[in-house]
Amino acid sequence: MSNLVNYSIKDKDKLRAYLEKTNQLQDFLEIDKYKIARAIKDNKLAFKNLQDTVKESKSIVLRTKKN
Repeated sequence: MSNLVNYSIKDKDKLRAYLEKTNQLQDFLEIDKYKIARAIKDNKLAFKNLQDTVKESKSIVLRTKKN
C-alpha cells in the first residue's frame, strides 16, 4: 500500500504572483492545444491571424457499426 499526495490550486492569482516574483512563471506557462483549437472553431480566435504559429490539418473519421 502506498500513500498518494495530490495538490490543487487554491488561488491562481497568488500562485501567479509567487511564480512571477521567483522568476519561474515562464517555466509553468503551457499552451493548451485543445483550448486553442476550440477557440478557433468557436471563432474566438481567427485562424488567419495565427497561420504562422498554428498548423491546420484535416482528417476523415470512419465509423463502423457494432453488431
